[in-house]
Order: sequence, then C-alpha cells, then structure tokens
Amino acid sequence: MSIYVLTERRVAAEDLPAYLDLIRQTRERWVAGGGLLFNRLAISVDDPTHVLGITRWRTAEAFTTSLRETPPELLAAFAAVVEKGYGDWQFYRPVREIENFALRAQFLLVELLTVPSDEVERFLATCQAAQERAIQLPGIAASRLLQAVDDRTRILGICELAEEEAASRRQALLEEVFGAFPHVATRSFSGRIGAQWELPPISARPPL
Repeated sequence: MSIYVLTERRVAAEDLPAYLDLIRQTRERWVAGGGLLFNRLAISVDDPTHVLGITRWRTAEAFTTSLRETPPELLAAFAAVVEKGYGDWQFYRPVREIENFALRAQFLLVELLTVPSDEVERFLATCQAAQERAIQLPGIAASRLLQAVDDRTRILGICELAEEEAASRRQALLEEVFGAFPHVATRSFSGRIGAQWELPPISARPPL
C-alpha cells in the first residue's frame, strides 16, 4: 500500500532557491531508486516561509531505504537551510483519491486540518461526499483525502486543478463542509504543478 510523507518546514525567503535545488537533487535520486511516485510542494497562503512538502511512496520501507541511502552531505545541506522542521517526517495513509485523467493538473491547493476526535468519522464521510461533487466541477483534476497514520485527528486535503478558475468553483464546497464543522482548524497552502514550486524535470546533475 502506498504511503504519503508530509514535511512542514520553515525556510527563509533568501534560502528558498537553494532549498528547491536540494529537493530537485533528492527527487532525482529517489525517483531513480523506484520508490518515489510523485512529490508536491506548496507554500502557506499566509506565510511564505512555511513550506509544505508532500511525497508519495510505493511503501513506507521504500521511503526509509531512500532516506538511508541519501548522501550525508546532501542531508547536511538541507539541515543548513531549513530553519525549523528538518527531520520531522509525518506519515499519511490515503482515505480516498479521485482523479479525472482527462485533465492535466497545473495548480495545487492543500488544506492541513485538525479535527475534534469525536467528529473525525463524520467529517471524513462528509469530505468523501464532497469529493464526489468536486470531481464533477470543470477544471478539477484530482481530489485526495489523507489521514495521519499516528493521529486520526490530522487530515490532509489535496486538490489538483487544471485551471486556476476552478479554485472559486471548489470554494463553495469547502465553505459548505467547514460550515458544518466549525471546530475544525485549517491551514491552507498553494502551489503550481509543472512550474517552479513543483520541480519540473531538469538536466541530469553529476553524482554527489
């Protein structure tokens, strides 16, 4: 079963280019190893130093192996530019994922949620019903609902858009869901797939 690995990090604005380059280097290594399926990067809508990384792996063991085989100097370079959050790996399992394969995703919206424990099951059921509606909206390429492995109250919502205008169409659904769950804490992030934040293919680098 595939697993998602989430990282929450603080990276100063002046260090972001170096951070992105380091991600490119590790991504190339991890993809070559066969365990990494994809990665996403999003930045907080409220704080540009708050960076959210989301990777999907074939198995948790594939992630552990790739991390163990990453050169120490590359990991040290990461630690040097990350102000907070380096080494904090959070594991999420997919609850439900729906994709419209006719669309090419270009934009990324992410909600990091904390749900009261007595509302988790009802909240997940409501979100899955909203996913069914969202995927029918023009421009919605994928909807992913994840739950932390070690804390059932932590939920991750990921929406991939084929066009930026689709965000406003989705917003009405979000307001409906969160209106029914006023005690859910929400942090929002956004990114662009296939652009700077989403790490497009680059020319091969010499091995470290």
